[in-house]
Amino acid sequence: MMKWPWRSATPPTLAADHIARRLDTHLILHPGYCGLRPGQARIAAGGQLQPGDWLLAPGPHTLQFPLLAAWPECGVSLQICASTPDPRLPQQRLELYLQEFARQYGPHLSLSHLQSQIAQSVQNACARGRIRLSSCPDAHEWQSARSELEKLLYLRFGWLVENCLPCALQPGEAQALALLQAADHAQAAANAAPAAPPEAPAALPPTATALAQRLFLELPALAHSWRAQTLFGAAHAQRQQLLRQASLLEALAALPPRQEAGAAPSSAHAQAWQALDACWETLAHARHDDSASQHSALQAWQTMLTQSEAALRPTEARRAGGDWR
Repeated sequence: MMKWPWRSATPPTLAADHIARRLDTHLILHPGYCGLRPGQARIAAGGQLQPGDWLLAPGPHTLQFPLLAAWPECGVSLQICASTPDPRLPQQRLELYLQEFARQYGPHLSLSHLQSQIAQSVQNACARGRIRLSSCPDAHEWQSARSELEKLLYLRFGWLVENCLPCALQPGEAQALALLQAADHAQAAANAAPAAPPEAPAALPPTATALAQRLFLELPALAHSWRAQTLFGAAHAQRQQLLRQASLLEALAALPPRQEAGAAPSSAHAQAWQALDACWETLAHARHDDSASQHSALQAWQTMLTQSEAALRPTEARRAGGDWR
């Protein structure tokens, strides 16, 4: 009897605390999950998944973390779910985030890891004044902060906020989250593999090839988001210049640079990778009626383009000179 490749005995479920994983086998999607195939429509229950697809628990998922470092017991409780596909985009923001995550951490995304990344991004935005909250916000201040938070979570991570409420955290919960964030940051900054496998996935330093692949995938989406911004005067002229520079960088990223076997990734690749993260974050807070936020986002975009080009150009220069090592 012929055995179809998707009739796998592997159960289409996720491990405890995991909300997404990239598949290495065929399976049939069961209710309660959805499938993501990059560049294509979402796959519903009953559909067939193949290696390379993502098995996703779309939520809602509940996250709790402190908003401000000065008041670790004053937190926020979020209910998030996977964003619905936007037919205007060639690749969805959630797909781009999952591909970025897999290149750094591997094929399994846990809810605690996602919460750590979101908390770090939101706390950075609060510390820089992009999300403004006092220790006792009124209803208007809270709704304004929620609007900024929703834009940040969608543009940076591809998740939608269904509910957002203030909550009180126990001191132990705030301390545990701080330890998780510190461990995640240490793993992302490490240039060597750990001696023993940690509980959380260790981040791999971004290589020139990984940076080029991410730029090639995300620059069109970033440019699309920038074209949707309403800019005038000098800001509009700067945007047009950066769009042209982004097109040139996209062409450069289309030819991923080769690295010698065993060559360690340079700090320039890590800096460009972090600058791309910051570019998405600042774009989420750029408002058409706030020239300061637009200027900050444009500066972050300029920094990202400059650092990315500096990280990719040396290898490309060797190619032009005939050195294809």
